[in-house]
Amino acid sequence: MSAIQNSIDKVGPTYSGDEQLEQLEALNLDQICNVSASPHDISVMVALLSANTCAKLQEYAAAALTILSASDPDIKRRVAAAGAIPPLVALLLASTVANLQNLNWKLVTWIQPLNVKKAVAAALASLCYGIPDIQSKVAAAGAIPPLVSLLSSGTMDCVQRAALTLSSLTRKHPDNQEKVAAAGAVTPLVALLSTSTPPSVQEHAAQALKWIVNHNRHNQSKVAAAGAIAPLVGLLSTSNPARVQMEAAGALASLSYDNPHNHIKVAAAGAIAPLVALLFTSTPPAVQEYAALALESVCYISHHNQTKVAAAGAIPPLVSLLSAATENCVQQAAGTLAILTKNNPDNQGKVAAAGAIPPLVSLLSPGISGNVQGMALLFLTWLVSNNSGNQRKLAAASAIPPLVAFLSSGSEAFARHAAGALLSLIESSPDNKQKAAAARAFPPLVRMLSSAATVEQATEVLMHAVLNCPNNHSQMVAAGAIPPLVALLSTGTTHKADVLSAAVMTLYQLVEYSPGNLRKVAAAGAAPLLLVLMSDSTVDPMLQSTALLLSTKLLAV
Repeated sequence: MSAIQNSIDKVGPTYSGDEQLEQLEALNLDQICNVSASPHDISVMVALLSANTCAKLQEYAAAALTILSASDPDIKRRVAAAGAIPPLVALLLASTVANLQNLNWKLVTWIQPLNVKKAVAAALASLCYGIPDIQSKVAAAGAIPPLVSLLSSGTMDCVQRAALTLSSLTRKHPDNQEKVAAAGAVTPLVALLSTSTPPSVQEHAAQALKWIVNHNRHNQSKVAAAGAIAPLVGLLSTSNPARVQMEAAGALASLSYDNPHNHIKVAAAGAIAPLVALLFTSTPPAVQEYAALALESVCYISHHNQTKVAAAGAIPPLVSLLSAATENCVQQAAGTLAILTKNNPDNQGKVAAAGAIPPLVSLLSPGISGNVQGMALLFLTWLVSNNSGNQRKLAAASAIPPLVAFLSSGSEAFARHAAGALLSLIESSPDNKQKAAAARAFPPLVRMLSSAATVEQATEVLMHAVLNCPNNHSQMVAAGAIPPLVALLSTGTTHKADVLSAAVMTLYQLVEYSPGNLRKVAAAGAAPLLLVLMSDSTVDPMLQSTALLLSTKLLAV
């Protein structure tokens, strides 16, 4: 750093213009960006942002800070703590970004205000990315209005960096989403989606819009009203660069997600066919992932769009993506297929017919990422829900043993998801109920009764596992189910009505044809607890009726 520092030190008022020019010409971007993340080097770079240095040094310092803070959250925080944000924002706001005093006239060729602003925007984007407190500080320092101005008044390089910085500022940051939209960013960002705009600018404009509307119903409406949907659909064309396609798909996904108006507009604008075209193997994996995400969002609350997406041919390539090389693609394909099959018997049949079951079951194997398996469990649940044909096919494909294994995985979230999937498989299939028992599902389900996080799912599965299936009774009792089921009654109405109903119904099923089980339930102290339930006016009448039937049997012991 010493040689670079000597050159930097000579660009100051105590040296002649010729000396300043000589030292500036000796500097180059590679040198000055070769700084370390030490407190000293960071402080030097921050000092160079001062208005008392020339534009070239400001540009270089901003570039160095961009590189330093590119990926390490700790370094981002150190740069922010060193005071970089105020001078960076000041340079965005400045009408001139170089101090001409004490500089030889020959140095005017170095002074490029827009280049400085471009470098400053890149530095702020790098600092903000993924760090909510820095995102807040940059916004509080006043960066948003000049960044929005740059969208319409800078060179295309400046515009690109401004859009990138607005994207970093709004990424997963609801307050900044509102501030950026209120500052008037939406209209110029939508204008930048035009076919006359360079692809790199289109990419970052779409990316910024994606984050501005993310989980923000008000901004979703504002961006749609500004006319963003049609040009975003246009950017999906296979003639565009992959990153433009990816960000356009991402923006359409954010615009349509859980929005009862925009999902209709996106479909009506013709988005479905080009999104399906992006699912095929000739497309880069990241684009496939975002195209699948957009299709999921379009279908999320629309049975009509589920049908349209299936009719457009999305199911076969999505099934192929279940065996993709990248984890993100696999996870997103499973998520989109889950939404396509949710409460949709036609799509359930089409997805199974397209060969989804073998790769789906393989995703339940050990060694697969937890994120992928969580989505696979959701997909399995919707694929078999109220569909006896798919229930049989999943059971025949040996899906039940890995589901039972998830019940004991140590993760309560996985246990809940696995129980939900297992419930969908067994609730209307006597054969699958016995297969679940044979796979030793009852011991982990009984253990799940003791946790508030899993008791609801466990009681539901246990109830259906014995409902009209006497062969499972002895195995459930042997797993120790009676005492914890009775204990659930002692909490009165502190549990959800569904939990109490399932517990009472399971106990009733266990004792209906077994005097031995009747004595065990009585010995566990169920009778007085049932009387309390029956006398509680807040308890559901149907639950009280079942409690009465069970209590009557117990009184006969």
